[in-house]
Parts: sequence; C-alpha cells; structure tokens
Amino acid sequence: MNKLCFCLMLALAWPAAAGATYKGMDGMTLMRTCQSADKARALAAMCRNYLNGYLDATYQFKAQPGFCLEGGDRDHLPMSLALWLARHADKQKLPAAQALELALRELYPCKGGK
Repeated sequence: MNKLCFCLMLALAWPAAAGATYKGMDGMTLMRTCQSADKARALAAMCRNYLNGYLDATYQFKAQPGFCLEGGDRDHLPMSLALWLARHADKQKLPAAQALELALRELYPCKGGK
C-alpha cells in the first residue's frame, strides 16, 4: 500500500518538478483518490483535504454555492463523489473542481430553491 501512495504522490508532483505548467487534478484522479480513501490513510487525507479546501473556498467566496450540505453529508462525501464520478465517466476528464461542483449540485441540491 505504501508503494501505491508513493506512486500517486510522485505522479501528482511530477509535472511541477519537471517545470511544466500546473493544470491541477482532473476528475479521474480525484475519483481514484477518494475511492481508495478507505484503503490508505494518506489517500483518505488527500481526498478529504481537497474536498474541505474546495468547500471552504466555495462557502467563503460564493454567496449561493448551488448545493446544500447538511449534518453528516461531509462524512459521506468522499464515497458519494467517487460513485458519482464512476457513473459519469465523461466528467472524469474535467478539472477536479469543475467535476466536484457538478457532483455537489446533483447530489446535494438545495431544498426550496436556495
């Protein structure tokens, strides 16, 4: 499992180390990271940190984020997101933030038009 974590971290860091322009994570990488979260603590931390950073930024800078999380929704978000991306293969090529936005809007719609 440590070999898997090392390979994933190396793959994510390689473009930056090679001097390439950083394009960010795509939906497939986010899906794979969150799918494996229950198998490796490092991947669980990576997935949750990405999701929490996205959510924090969204709630800070958008008056109406377009989705509504309640109670324990954050606890289920990594697996819900991974399953959603697995069902929407066309969204896996999008930047991770864009794929996450689409997933959140579909999975956690606001009640009453919020």
